[in-house]
Amino acid sequence: MPVLYLTVSDSFRTALELFKKNTQFLIWVTLIAWATYGIIDALGNFIGILDWFPYSSLYNTVFHTNPMLLRAVGIYSSVASFMAFFVWSFLTMNQIKIYLRIYDGQVVTYTDLFSDLNRFVNFLVGYVLLLLIIVGGCILLIFPGVIWGLKYGFTPYLIVDKGIAPMSALRKSAEITAGHKGELFLIFLTIVGIRVVGLLVFCVGLLAAYPLGDMMWVDCYRKLVPVEMAKEDGDF
Repeated sequence: MPVLYLTVSDSFRTALELFKKNTQFLIWVTLIAWATYGIIDALGNFIGILDWFPYSSLYNTVFHTNPMLLRAVGIYSSVASFMAFFVWSFLTMNQIKIYLRIYDGQVVTYTDLFSDLNRFVNFLVGYVLLLLIIVGGCILLIFPGVIWGLKYGFTPYLIVDKGIAPMSALRKSAEITAGHKGELFLIFLTIVGIRVVGLLVFCVGLLAAYPLGDMMWVDCYRKLVPVEMAKEDGDF
């Protein structure tokens, strides 16, 4: 079996080609996902907006003089924050699904962004575990957080693509990234650079930079986990 190398140039070239073929669709999917999350998040934080000038006096009068109302607002905000995270996780899962289908040459539609609940519980568990691993590594030192992020970074993709359980996805991600962390780190830095450039272009460039970077990461994943490598093959 030939040795597999992941390079920035190959990943960028492949991602750019796919982005050019699906530019309008990918930009709209990104915009719809951000707008959906933004609306949910705003609904959870709209009370806090009253604390901004020129409504701070109204906020203090209505809420700070009514402890029960203030507690109710706190509960509402906490629930809304959890809901916003669930929505973001759901959208992220379906964006991964869309990117994989585009990469594999399958037909995609805008409804794919909201249509799949079958793997959401496993995805949510795997996503939270991944975040906890990265945060834990960053608390110890920044370097372990980066290494663990690269090691387990394909966990969400494996859950979406292969339908495996979260712990199995973590183990498989560690397996497929072994020997490739240096290559993945360079590609990750490139993705960050692309998004910084997108941010500098009046922030509008992020609508292109984000899906382009995501497609680079999908290219890495699909090279490490070919579409033919099915769950029932015994590889998972």
